[in-house]
Amino acid sequence: MPCIISSNNRALPSNVRASDYAAFAVEKLADVQQQKMMAAFRVQGIRSCIYNHHTSGEVCSCQKKLKKINTRLGKDGKAPVGMINQLLQGGKYDIAPYGKSFDDFDEPFIEDNPVNPIPDENGFVGTVDNFLESFDDDGLGLTDVFCPICFGTGFVGGYSLFRGFRKVITVENFEKMEGEIRFETSPFSAFVTMISAQVVLPKGAVSVDAFRLLNGKEQLNHCILLDGKEISYQYILACCDGKEHTISCCFEEPTIITHLEIQLNLSEESSYIELPKLQKSGNRSILDSTDNFQIILSPDVPQIEPTDIIIESMWGKALMVQDKTWMNTRNRQMFGYEINVRVIQPAELFYLLPKRKPITQNTTTNPVISNWRYQP
Repeated sequence: MPCIISSNNRALPSNVRASDYAAFAVEKLADVQQQKMMAAFRVQGIRSCIYNHHTSGEVCSCQKKLKKINTRLGKDGKAPVGMINQLLQGGKYDIAPYGKSFDDFDEPFIEDNPVNPIPDENGFVGTVDNFLESFDDDGLGLTDVFCPICFGTGFVGGYSLFRGFRKVITVENFEKMEGEIRFETSPFSAFVTMISAQVVLPKGAVSVDAFRLLNGKEQLNHCILLDGKEISYQYILACCDGKEHTISCCFEEPTIITHLEIQLNLSEESSYIELPKLQKSGNRSILDSTDNFQIILSPDVPQIEPTDIIIESMWGKALMVQDKTWMNTRNRQMFGYEINVRVIQPAELFYLLPKRKPITQNTTTNPVISNWRYQP
């Protein structure tokens, strides 16, 4: 009977015993290593707030264009010939829906020859360059997101704040309103003189990130009332009691609005990131570049996905997650993340997301003199 003298198997009895001890030691040391990693981030990590993108929720009005088309369909769900031709070619035909006329639509007119002067809406004749300057950044393709309510996710709010409260109230969700909703805009807007809504503010908020009224990308400087009293930083925190409150706003003249944004911080413990160790002058240059670079995220974050946004509090830069590599054990005990990110450019709408107060200057040495009061 043949016997095996040598073998390529490395799992010999002695090695098996050593591997068992190593596996047992890793499970026991994982908790200690987690605390060491977190302690290192607390010492020198950069505070940041994390926005997780929505994958469900209320559909944004920028995604409801088909509903406006459905209102013009017949009883059998078919569109008239004039409507089909208008959608396909944008032309004007003799057939129109009952009670409506295609002449009511104000369609822009552009000359076929690009070298000809182009009159604007005020009758001013300018050049093609002046005409192109009138487009916003979204129309020129500098960003693929055009909606300041959903930020391209298709759901109201767009993002939720990790360890925080974020709520966006659109014009169609205000309980009381004096004015009219403009369904022809995307997203929907309203031409109002008064709005009111009921909101449950979370209990235990520690700071206020945003409490503002917006018209698209523009913030409106109007007085917002909370339970009939003008809002202030301390008053908002005092009203965060887990109960329902009334938010209202009255305008001296009709004003166009799109949504109301509320964001509160619910934890004094921040998430931390660590930038790559570069030269002293390189930290800022990498935050102004358009190339991807890698950062390390603290292990207290349970989940982060591509297209999530991290806003650091040292320079106030917004970073979009491109991909991630987690560092954990087989029992999913987290030691942190290695994340590839890119810097969000100022032309992108993600810059509208609220930021924590950044540190804008270096602190120099303060002279400490214990007996300065008693100097002659």
